[in-house]
Amino acid sequence: MASTDNLDTIYRKHENILDLIPVVRRREFSILTQPAKSLKSFSLFRRGCDERYISFVVMGVLEALEYIHGHEKLVHGNINLNNVFLDKDCNAKLKSPLTKSCEIKDQKTDIQMVGELALSLFNGKSGFKFGIGCVSGCTRKKDDGFEVEDFARFCLNPLRTPTLREVKNHDFFKEFGKFDQYREKLKHRLQKKL
Repeated sequence: MASTDNLDTIYRKHENILDLIPVVRRREFSILTQPAKSLKSFSLFRRGCDERYISFVVMGVLEALEYIHGHEKLVHGNINLNNVFLDKDCNAKLKSPLTKSCEIKDQKTDIQMVGELALSLFNGKSGFKFGIGCVSGCTRKKDDGFEVEDFARFCLNPLRTPTLREVKNHDFFKEFGKFDQYREKLKHRLQKKL
């Protein structure tokens, strides 16, 4: 009988994955989730947010993808504002992946979706059409967003999709690499909503 006493045997062993937890109590099967809210539910992310917070959230997604691709041999296949969450400690979490075997082509699709996610966070809108417009130069602020646009172009390059390692080593994360500091500032800004 499954129990919530030993949660690390029920949860996936990665902090950046929001997982369904199967629990059996008195012969009844139920599913629980970790308490978290999708990015789409926060007005900060619907209006478009600062590149510091984007780098923090996207790095959390990349950490989850590294685990999903490498350890579980799966791809996610649906990375967007509805499937990325923040928990009460402002950890970025990616909803559990689709159960799909991992192939290089599919991994590349996940990488491209990360580029689209970065644009969605910056502009406050989802969708590939808007993403392509942004990469072409139509951002929400004319004097802002160069780093996130460069990162998105890198991920969305139709001629050569980068590897996950190359994406994690992109200059975007070197520019905005103070993730602990961003977590605390984001937690403070969203304090009442988490």
